[in-house]
Amino acid sequence: MAKYIADANPMAQESALTLMETVVNSDRSIVSTQLREIVAALIEKCVGSSRTSTRERGQDLLLKLMRSEPNDVIKTVIEGCGNSKSSKVAVASMQMLNEYVAKFGVKGLDLKEMFEVVEKQAISSTSSGVRAEALRVYKEVHVHLKDGTHVLCVDTPCTLRC
Repeated sequence: MAKYIADANPMAQESALTLMETVVNSDRSIVSTQLREIVAALIEKCVGSSRTSTRERGQDLLLKLMRSEPNDVIKTVIEGCGNSKSSKVAVASMQMLNEYVAKFGVKGLDLKEMFEVVEKQAISSTSSGVRAEALRVYKEVHVHLKDGTHVLCVDTPCTLRC
């Protein structure tokens, strides 16, 4: 299924998203066998897409998956932030983390692991888009935790702290 989501043809990609929405709404056991590949394809090809409809549907689908299978999906999204060589994928991954925190809060997140990756991107990335999105994630988590975020980010330079 991830192969069809990652298709270069936009119409095939839209059809694959329609199929994925149907599967996620009815029987998630089909998705669970290929979850990592599906999440990676959604982030790379849909959330980072220039087509508005594809991007919005990809974000909605990924949020549903993040809500239903939080541990596996969020771990894959965090890996997408840190291990990606493409700044587009890193930005899309952090946008999804930001959306998740904004809609559902920080419950169920491994904040220590997430902040290791987000801090690294905020400090050392050469892309201004990646740095800006990393700071947005940090600020959104800060809204939910208030002073608790400073404990998690002891190595962050003072200029990056909220």
